[in-house]
Amino acid sequence: MGGLCHNLLAYGLFAEHEHHYLTTRYRKWCRQRGYNFIQSRAIEIHIEAQDLIAMLPKDTLTKVMTRQAINALNAISKSLEQLRLEIRTLATQLPEYPAVIAMRGVRDSLGPQLMADIGDVTRFT
Repeated sequence: MGGLCHNLLAYGLFAEHEHHYLTTRYRKWCRQRGYNFIQSRAIEIHIEAQDLIAMLPKDTLTKVMTRQAINALNAISKSLEQLRLEIRTLATQLPEYPAVIAMRGVRDSLGPQLMADIGDVTRFT
C-alpha cells in the first residue's frame, strides 16, 4: 500500500484526488500483488484519506513527514513480503502442503497459515 500512497503523494495530498484516480491506482496495485480488488475497499480508502489527511496543513513539513511515513511503510511491507516468500518456500517442503493447497479457497498465503495453526498432522492419526 505504501507504493500507492507514495505515488498519490507525488501528485499532491491523498484526499485531493478524484475517486476514479484512486480506484484505478488501487486496482493496479491489487493486480500487481495478487490481491482481489474490492470496489468498496477503494471507496473506504478514499473516504478515510479525506477524513485523515485533509486535517494536516499542506506545507513542506507535512509532505516530508508523510514521505518518511510512506518510506517506513514500504520498508515494512518489503520485509513482510520477504517473510511470506520464505514461509511459502518452507511450507512447500512439507508433505501435507499439496493437500492443504488443494482445499477450496486456500492459496499460497492461507495454506502455510493453516499448516502452522494445525501443527503436527500426525497427531490426528
